[in-house]
Amino acid sequence: MQATGWALGGNAGIYLPGIGVYDDAIPDGEQVLFLRSGSVAQQTTDGVLTVSSGDELSLSLWVGWRNDLAFNGLAISVFTQSSGQIISETIAAGDVTQGSFTYVEFTGVVGSGVVGEAVAVSFSG
Repeated sequence: MQATGWALGGNAGIYLPGIGVYDDAIPDGEQVLFLRSGSVAQQTTDGVLTVSSGDELSLSLWVGWRNDLAFNGLAISVFTQSSGQIISETIAAGDVTQGSFTYVEFTGVVGSGVVGEAVAVSFSG
């Protein structure tokens, strides 16, 4: 299985959790994207979504913490090439519950000087 449309670096990929890995059902599907410490998953919205100065962006996702592994944190970044960060957040072990999926949502505003640029989304383990 592949993470279609995502550029992966390090120990990252698609995972179909077995029984007991999570106490909760997997939200919105049957597989998850996993990131080990030091790995990255990134996607650019070329041709799908463009933004300009003053646009507001929201990003929502489910973050899971397996029962059988430590949670080393997750850095989330949403940015454009010219204006830099739109959203920059870090999720720590205290923000999620082991064995469960936690819904998180972030909002940011596109900085000045941006006209019709693609957005990049990056997750780092």
